[in-house]
Amino acid sequence: MNKRVLCIFTFTILWIVFWLSALHAEVILPRSLRLAGPLNSAKSQFGDDFANFPFGEGGGSPPIRGWIAFDFSPAVADVSSFVITFNAVAEDVNFSFVQGQFYNPRGFGVYHSGVQVSKGKLNVKTGEITDLEVHGVFHNTVIHQSARNNRFPFASSRIGGRLSPLNSDYPPIELPITLPYSERPKIFTKSRFIYDSSNQIIGFDFSGESFTPVTVLARTALFPSYSFGDNGQFFFASPDGCKPETPPDKCITAKTKPEGFALPVNAFLHPNLVFYTEELREVPKERVNPACVATGIAQAAAVVVGGRLYRMGGFNGKAATNQVDVYDQSANKWSPGEPMPVAALDVKAAVAGNSIYVVGGRLEDGGPPINTIQVFDTAAGKWSLGTPLPVAVSEAATAGVASKIYVIGGRAALGTSGVTSKVQIYDSISKSWSEGTTAPLATAGSGVATVGADIYVINGATADNSVTNRVFIYNTVSNSWRESPKTQRGIYQGAAGHINNRIYLVGGRLSVGGPVDSGDVFFNQQRMQVFETILNDWTLGLEEPIPIASAAAAVLNGEFYVIGGRVGMYQAPGTVTDATQVYSQALGWAVCDSHPVFTGDTVVNAASLAAGPVELSPGSRASILGFNFSSELKAAPLIRFDKGFFSTDLPTKVNGISMTVDGKPAPILSVGPKRVDFIIPTDVQASSTRRNVVLGLFKDGSPSQTPQVEVPVVSAAPGIFIYSHDETRAINYLNGSAAVAYNKDGTLLYISQPAHGGDVVTIYATGLGPVNLALEAGQRAPDAPPNQLFFTPKVTIGDTIAQVVSARLAPNFAGVFELKVVVPANVPKGNSVPVQVEVNGVK
Repeated sequence: MNKRVLCIFTFTILWIVFWLSALHAEVILPRSLRLAGPLNSAKSQFGDDFANFPFGEGGGSPPIRGWIAFDFSPAVADVSSFVITFNAVAEDVNFSFVQGQFYNPRGFGVYHSGVQVSKGKLNVKTGEITDLEVHGVFHNTVIHQSARNNRFPFASSRIGGRLSPLNSDYPPIELPITLPYSERPKIFTKSRFIYDSSNQIIGFDFSGESFTPVTVLARTALFPSYSFGDNGQFFFASPDGCKPETPPDKCITAKTKPEGFALPVNAFLHPNLVFYTEELREVPKERVNPACVATGIAQAAAVVVGGRLYRMGGFNGKAATNQVDVYDQSANKWSPGEPMPVAALDVKAAVAGNSIYVVGGRLEDGGPPINTIQVFDTAAGKWSLGTPLPVAVSEAATAGVASKIYVIGGRAALGTSGVTSKVQIYDSISKSWSEGTTAPLATAGSGVATVGADIYVINGATADNSVTNRVFIYNTVSNSWRESPKTQRGIYQGAAGHINNRIYLVGGRLSVGGPVDSGDVFFNQQRMQVFETILNDWTLGLEEPIPIASAAAAVLNGEFYVIGGRVGMYQAPGTVTDATQVYSQALGWAVCDSHPVFTGDTVVNAASLAAGPVELSPGSRASILGFNFSSELKAAPLIRFDKGFFSTDLPTKVNGISMTVDGKPAPILSVGPKRVDFIIPTDVQASSTRRNVVLGLFKDGSPSQTPQVEVPVVSAAPGIFIYSHDETRAINYLNGSAAVAYNKDGTLLYISQPAHGGDVVTIYATGLGPVNLALEAGQRAPDAPPNQLFFTPKVTIGDTIAQVVSARLAPNFAGVFELKVVVPANVPKGNSVPVQVEVNGVK
């Protein structure tokens, strides 16, 4: 054997030895012991198959998008335990059945259980996973849509969480009973971590199929009896519709059978789940929420230079401002920057080199656009005025590529029309302007994202004041345009950002001059839209904590910051907010925690929550839905020692939270991390005409206090107490929910304990207006409360007017009314008969 052959042979042996040793090298855990990343939506999915339903087999499995995270323990005896958290959503999906029926669930998704921990063990020597458990909670309306059927509470609880067999459990949990049938679907669980060449974890691959025997749940004692039908029979929501070829006698739908249908005992679900990612990265052990910005401002601009985020100009709720705020991510702190020379709103900005260019805008809301270019040299810390725009614009799509600033479209005339399609290009070196190829469509208020040499101009308002969902791409090298796939819904005054291979579009309005986009009239949450390059299409992503429009936004160190903006899903243009929201591909959304965060939209009737009237009334119970109120749930005591005597009155401070409404201290019922329940003071002035009053919330020890909001008040705003099962924000769960009502013998009214014609039933409500002997603010009603209301409630059951026997304050409660009504004899029978209370014209 010659030396050359010997060297090659030796090298080959050494390489094989190295490769084999590397194959068994110890897994390198991250220093923070935490990994997280976005799911690959082309390979991840979540769905279900339905077996032994009255109309045959069926199911569906849409792709999901979101994030997944792993928290590891230090390895002991070569084993590291880990906990998995995740949150993912899908498009509105179609679940079809062999006989032609289909469901169209909305708000479909899966997230980790709040009670059952998803966990496993990793052998760091072999890289193998053992003892894996994954518990993913369903979130969809196949089962839970209240307007059709509400027999199955707690399975979609996002707040609090309770043990729920509707979790999609891998492997399936063992129920404490023997199943009455032998049929079982195929079940399996497969998982592995994906490693790079240095044995660091970069991905996760999981797939599983499970088994949920829903029809036996009534026997497990995990649910209250009112969740089920007669003798514990399981009811399921009826399908949304049928395919055209479905025989009429087979077409069971929500219209033909609105109360749902009883499942045979051997019916079951067969959930499947796939998680796949190769984008795991190390993240801090504890996520730090961003700081709220110092001042609420909308219609401002934001850019990132030198690792710092700058927000400039905008509308502060009263006028245009020249204010500049600078965010230091490492210190998690906003600081005042050097003010701009000219106060302007509806400005846009871009970066060339170390300089920020603030383009155009308006001097006042509704005023004409200006041609001013304001230039900030970040190295020198000074502002100057640049060469003016050839065409004055506001709300123009603005981006910086290399040494040039591109100003695309915008409003070029007074008022809301006059939209231009011009492309104005500023050379920061020669300080001169030129024109690019005219845009295919004139737009203003578009979202903008830069990907290499491409500028994405996303949606916006057109010359006829409609809002488009079209997306155009301008290539700065070829000076040419091409069209990209359309977004799912057209957005005006939204914000866009690019991270890795995805573009995110958040916020905005669906119409010019309209309220802030709520995403969906049924879902009532603003879900961001995501352009995924691997799919070349726009999909729906996770919902923002606070729906906004006209926010400033920029990407800083791989995270998408959305700063300030206007809030107002019911009225336009809305009020400004100081909230900072940030989206991480690895960990989803976070909202600032310098103080409690909420808006006027999230101050709701406590009885019917988001499904009730928008207005509130003196003496009624109300809830604030938001963030950062408290670290734990605390309720007002039943009896307290106050100023030398015992009192049953409600306090005006609970767990460090106090409130005022129209300047008057508000009694508080309870305070939790994401909800505060309180009473509108009885001495707040109100009439039949709505008026807005100022609501303030104050938190002891908070670095700053929440800006005050306005809420609408009328003399009476009835809300019926319902079984909400913690779904406080989703209209599609709350609309038509089951009322809290009792039979004449005091037993709870539900399907196996129904009311009959002529029976007197008791319904509990709030907001029925003043009584003849008004109580003090926060006073719980005595055992013999005054019965006479100023307004006579009108109650209908099944569209028939019901006789009101009495309407009084419920004894020992504050803000709760007890209505005793006679069920009309001619009311149709059913499991979901509608009931409505109307007082003084408000329903």
